[in-house]
Amino acid sequence: MSEISILSQKSSSLYNSSVKGAKADPEEYIYSMPRSSVIKFFDKFHRSPVNNADFGATSSVTIPSYGVIKRLILKTRIKYVIATAPGTPLIGRALYARVVKKAELAVSSRVLLTLHDDMIQYLYYQMGEDGKAYKLAGVENALCGGKAQAPFNLAAGNTSVTHARSVIGTHFIDCYTVLPFSCFEMGGAGHPTKSLLNGRFLEKMQLNITFGDETNCIAPAIAANQTTTIDSCELLTDFDIIDQPSLDMIEKANFSTAQPLAQVFSDFVKITQPHTSTATTVNTANNTKITCNIFNTELLHSMIVCARQIPTAAGNIATALDVSDKLVVNQAPVVSGFSRVGSDLLALQTLKLSSSGRVLYEAKNLVEGLLLGNNHHSKWWDDSAGGLATKDETAKSRDPSEWVEMQDPNTCSNTNFYVIPFANNPNVTNGINGALACKNLNSIQVEAEMKTTNAKNYELMVYLRFYKAIATESRSGRLQVSVSN
Repeated sequence: MSEISILSQKSSSLYNSSVKGAKADPEEYIYSMPRSSVIKFFDKFHRSPVNNADFGATSSVTIPSYGVIKRLILKTRIKYVIATAPGTPLIGRALYARVVKKAELAVSSRVLLTLHDDMIQYLYYQMGEDGKAYKLAGVENALCGGKAQAPFNLAAGNTSVTHARSVIGTHFIDCYTVLPFSCFEMGGAGHPTKSLLNGRFLEKMQLNITFGDETNCIAPAIAANQTTTIDSCELLTDFDIIDQPSLDMIEKANFSTAQPLAQVFSDFVKITQPHTSTATTVNTANNTKITCNIFNTELLHSMIVCARQIPTAAGNIATALDVSDKLVVNQAPVVSGFSRVGSDLLALQTLKLSSSGRVLYEAKNLVEGLLLGNNHHSKWWDDSAGGLATKDETAKSRDPSEWVEMQDPNTCSNTNFYVIPFANNPNVTNGINGALACKNLNSIQVEAEMKTTNAKNYELMVYLRFYKAIATESRSGRLQVSVSN
């Protein structure tokens, strides 16, 4: 059989024409030993305590400078005490992002790179399969079961037992947030090592952390019956420790006394447009329109647009109580118009970007804006779709087959991030390959339509992801932002 196939291919005019003048490529069968890497050691989990960590507070920690910084992880231990009556607290979706409201990589008083809570969640979702371990470590989707519902997938006929998190006593939740700054591959560096910062060579860096609001992270079923605090927090830093001759060779190639090393990164700036709704448009053909003006001058890689009803402590606690008192698992609860924080991003029915009245981008429905306008959903579909079986189910819930199944009654979900792309690669930002220069545009507006409830407070959030050049002085290791527009 093989001889017949080979002889027939040899007689093909098209094949013979394709290899004429250049022989067939045998590269796939030729072994070539890759060059050995430099001598190095991957040193993990250097621990630095974060002092004065508390909900809503801001703390700083100095980043150790033992070598090339490979990864920054914030470990936050949340402690809550249930006093006299059982009750299941409601843990926010993507707790790793709810805990860190804002993180800044800084030197002295100069901020180099910034991350916001929503953008940490967005960048986690961009990792696809590679991000599953990070999501589990960061408590992506803690079980929202009633206080009489076991936190397991029980087969039919099994007896329900008390939810482990609802019993009277002291409880702890460890949450790990891997910080996806753009110097790392998961933040857009495009390469696992080329954009890493050499802590041994550079001036001392620090991490500034603003912690999230308490009830956005973990809402008690009964406020007076539960006290919640951040018990401890520490920064875990991973390094590549490179032997001195190799490190000298790397530094000689990267740094010159004639001019500083310039590296392209990306950063985020958040623009918020508040809105109080004057009409209920949920379950109607009408939409509520919110317009946000952009006055920034940066060179943009993309815009990430999302909207939510502004969460309140009372709304979060009411939702937690409702979930706690029921005997079912409900991962997307809605109570009195409030969705679970982290899963509360509204579906945008239309989205438009314009400058001086000229339309630069327009998605006329949520499918165009969310499914077809960018590659975001292909990243998280496999591990975000599907339900959680409860004790009354005999089989695992199927994946959603209709778009409507992926939204709660408020049209909210945890993945409603709408990306307006300007670069050719939506996930790589270590080089300028397509951009929008805001400094050359006038009257930039983002206009979104969504479903709202009368007299509720909403916010439209526009995250500008922009290019930023950071220069490193070769004599001193001093870092400074050189240009961003």
